[in-house]
Amino acid sequence: GYFDSFGNIPWVEERAHLENFAGNLISNPDAIGYIGFYTGRKGKSKLVKSRITRAKNYLISEFKIDASRIVMVNGGKSDETTIILQPIEKNFPPLELK
Repeated sequence: GYFDSFGNIPWVEERAHLENFAGNLISNPDAIGYIGFYTGRKGKSKLVKSRITRAKNYLISEFKIDASRIVMVNGGKSDETTIILQPIEKNFPPLELK
């Protein structure tokens, strides 16, 4: 399973997930933080991408995580909009979504 995943939730709840993710990245300085996402059937890809960008910017501005350590991975379309947070050590293969 993934470190964390969630669907369409309010920003206040999403921030709690991101804070937990940031804590993991801070305590594991050799990890890359992957933010994977699937756009749901009814999801608008622009809206999902703007949420992902907001999440990345939040991690950078609030937690001072270097932008090079945050990688976005587009998994394409799925039944539901899903966002996945997955830290992976630099020496390991990157997150792949199918």
